[in-house]
Amino acid sequence: MFKIHDTSIGRQVVRELRRQIFSGRLKPGEKVPESKIAEEMGISRGPVREALLVLEQEGLVATSPRRGSRVVKITINDIREIYTLRATLEGFAVTLFMDAVSDAGLQEMEQALVELKQAVENGELMEIAKKNLGFHEVILNNSKHGRLLSAWKSLQVQSRMLSSMTTEYYLGLTDLYRHHVELVDAVRSGDKSKAQAAFEKHILDSMEQLIAGLEKNAGEAPFE
Repeated sequence: MFKIHDTSIGRQVVRELRRQIFSGRLKPGEKVPESKIAEEMGISRGPVREALLVLEQEGLVATSPRRGSRVVKITINDIREIYTLRATLEGFAVTLFMDAVSDAGLQEMEQALVELKQAVENGELMEIAKKNLGFHEVILNNSKHGRLLSAWKSLQVQSRMLSSMTTEYYLGLTDLYRHHVELVDAVRSGDKSKAQAAFEKHILDSMEQLIAGLEKNAGEAPFE
């Protein structure tokens, strides 16, 4: 049972509901049980409702007057829109990263790769998804383009949910790590066109892998 222990109730409820959505405890299309969650957390329903407003703004839940709040269903079109936009943003970002490259930025990228490897070795899917997205965030943070970073961050929450889903459909988790090693090698090559193509291909391949996995398991697929 999750309990609230300090005054930052709203932030804690948002984090806990995100965790339940990302982990699959709250599944796409499922109604979010306000009273049950409030009881589990030992709080009133007010903070739960406030947290749901935040999650609605992030695109994780949808609320209607008579149906309450439900976890959003991800459609194939949603997946394609998010991944193709990410491919465009990150392909451009890596060229800026290489233009502005510094020892600190390269070390941060290498450290993100090490952390991803450790997560893969531990085999915890949520942590792998987190470190996977964290690797890509390093590139955006070091691109020195504020509006590009803001555009990417507008997709971050949904990207994390999709990253969690994608991780489950990798043929082997070592493949995920190997693909990121290839991205680092492309950056290290100094060839911006090569790096841009590598990032775009990686993201689009991940998209196709997710869609193929969901279609194969259509009976359980979290989309309509």
